[in-house]
Amino acid sequence: MERNISNLFLLTIFIAFFASCNRFKDETSLISNPMIGKWQLDSIALGTDTSLAFILTLIAMNEDPAGVNFEFTKDSIFTRSKNDTDIISYKFDAATKHIFTKENANEQALLYARLNDSLSSIRINDSAVFFIKRR
Repeated sequence: MERNISNLFLLTIFIAFFASCNRFKDETSLISNPMIGKWQLDSIALGTDTSLAFILTLIAMNEDPAGVNFEFTKDSIFTRSKNDTDIISYKFDAATKHIFTKENANEQALLYARLNDSLSSIRINDSAVFFIKRR
């Protein structure tokens, strides 16, 4: 009987410890996501293999880069410009420094790089790089 109570006590401690580790893991993932916050588009660099359709889309936007703002929350990106606001969901992988966006069942991997305290870059598959600065 005492052995059963002892085993139950150890099982309870194990479950409590496991639950607390998962709780800390969630908090750590939030802390390790450097994207959370408000950002402003600083500039765009286009590579030699950037698709013509992408270039034409940027021209059609005819936006002043300083007028495009981003807000990253835990799981969403809000893109705000003079005329529009878009929302897409994302996940940040701290180990690989990738941002995975999902829109209409299409998932895209973007490469994140922190350049300094206030400037970061996001590289798209076709070599376009968006430079964003913290607001």
